[in-house]
Amino acid sequence: MASILGKSSGLFKLDDSDKSPGSFFKISDLAEIFSVPKSSFSNLPVQKLEGAEAIDEKDVQAAWYRGGIPHAPETKVRNFSRSFDELVLAALIRRTYPDSEIEEQVKWGRKSLDFIVRRPNIEPKIIEFQGPGHFAPGRFAKQIPHPSIRKESAQNELGFEYIDWPYWIQRCESNVKAIFEPEVQGYGLLWSANVHFGEFIFEDSAKVILEMSSRFNAIRDGGLGYIYGPNTAGRKNPEHPIIGSILRGRTSHRKLLPKGFVNAADWVPNSIVEKI
Repeated sequence: MASILGKSSGLFKLDDSDKSPGSFFKISDLAEIFSVPKSSFSNLPVQKLEGAEAIDEKDVQAAWYRGGIPHAPETKVRNFSRSFDELVLAALIRRTYPDSEIEEQVKWGRKSLDFIVRRPNIEPKIIEFQGPGHFAPGRFAKQIPHPSIRKESAQNELGFEYIDWPYWIQRCESNVKAIFEPEVQGYGLLWSANVHFGEFIFEDSAKVILEMSSRFNAIRDGGLGYIYGPNTAGRKNPEHPIIGSILRGRTSHRKLLPKGFVNAADWVPNSIVEKI
């Protein structure tokens, strides 16, 4: 976890998820996300942010995996693990569409699908959260299949639209709505992850990133540079530390450029455009 996520910052709010992304979660929101009493988090370190008692999501997930959150749901459904991100997405879907039915870790052959979401009079949607390990090798190197393979296979077999929710797409209400309402504009966000587009292994990585981002209407002004912050698209999002590192000459801006990119300016924030 620590190698994938950098320093935690910002307060996440379930009731203001578009404008308040962050890696610290209010205890009241965690109780809703896990469907447990607030007392289940009494043994975790707490910080006061914006007048609220909050806990770092890294501490939450670590405690959940070791069984340290009383009454919490299992970390696995059958043999399939689920992540804290998936619990957050499920809570956002329930809040955004109370009429929805959510199936989690749906068995699909020898594999599983994170979610199948059903709403009245609307075709079901398959939603898969895709963490950094689906795009770039982690500490434990493994073969990474192209995301189009799984998508095409699931759509052909089940007949439902398959939607990748990659880690640079913000966990928020507007992105949930963008799945079901094509006119809604979603948000991209990348301020704590330490895996960058330039590290993705696919030769058509730029195309993959743009296609996944377009499904949420998350591309702004022709590109994705705004996802690095700070305070972009009307949100309280911090600047990703890599931007300062690039401006100080310690890191190359090419780390932000995926294989197959065309225009570098579409992939970096305005503060860096004039330097490339």
